[in-house]
Amino acid sequence: TLLLVDDDADLLGLLQRRLEDAGYEVVVAEGGPQALVCLTRRWPDLAIVDLLMPTMDGFQVAEEIKRRGDIPVIFLTSVQDTRTRIEGIRRYAEDYLIKPFDFGELLARVQRVLSRTAGTVSIREPLIVVDQDLSLDFGQAEAHTPGGNVKLSATEAKLLYHLVRNAGQTLAREVLVARVWGWGDEAGVEALRVAIHRLRRKIEPDPRNPRYILTDYEVGYRFAAYER
Repeated sequence: TLLLVDDDADLLGLLQRRLEDAGYEVVVAEGGPQALVCLTRRWPDLAIVDLLMPTMDGFQVAEEIKRRGDIPVIFLTSVQDTRTRIEGIRRYAEDYLIKPFDFGELLARVQRVLSRTAGTVSIREPLIVVDQDLSLDFGQAEAHTPGGNVKLSATEAKLLYHLVRNAGQTLAREVLVARVWGWGDEAGVEALRVAIHRLRRKIEPDPRNPRYILTDYEVGYRFAAYER
């Protein structure tokens, strides 16, 4: 799924048709506030964002997207200033394309970014109810527990999502490290151990005797099977 964010309704309609003809599912948002509403319903694989918009500019939208999860961003804008382009790529975006643009070039950049980020989390179920004591709101990166709502970092949300998506199955440490951090070595395994420890402290009723995130000592970790 692609999320298009622009205050130009005509351009949104044109891009939506062209991208759907190319085989993509597309969600459109006329500005930042509407984009944030879209994110609470379904998370995209990629966001294409204009910079010059009222209420929320493209940098603000991208910052909110990055705060909620690891979704790649392409800026599609008329802003040609070199300093702005550098800041956008350095802080928020995987790519930056200037209007007016050739659709074939945009399509090629979309394909390149998606191929590079394949395997990163794309959350299609923002709210998952595990049981009466735990609900996971991936749209807001929160866990709802009897003790209250607990905020998850982007890394914690991505790790937990991979575990929940494969509930009942053990995922090897190396697989989790590759999916969440994109690399695998001893440092990655240690980062995984620390992240699991933090998640247990946030979502487990008794972190020392976990109910949800279980350890298979010779292999890795699994999320306990639950009724879906």
